[in-house]
Amino acid sequence: MQADDINALSDVRLGHALECLDTAQKVMELGDYKCAANRSYYAVFHIMHLLSSRCIYFIYSEYVQLWVLQGHIRKAIISGMTEFGLTKKQIEKWQD
Repeated sequence: MQADDINALSDVRLGHALECLDTAQKVMELGDYKCAANRSYYAVFHIMHLLSSRCIYFIYSEYVQLWVLQGHIRKAIISGMTEFGLTKKQIEKWQD
């Protein structure tokens, strides 16, 4: 995944968070506090997902060469990268 891809993914996740916040505000004005809390929770969820994926990308692109790592550290990083949307093909591309 290249910087442009991670930026596009971040934009999508930010859009989801903003939609949740907008909905939370609207339902709170209607007095549905439980739904407002739910939408607020998911706004934070989307922001944290955005930040986590950007952190993994930054750590990899700046500090980690996967082919150097061995054993469980390498597996943990690959697992984290796939969890945040990278395909095995994209990870293999970075290993070159």
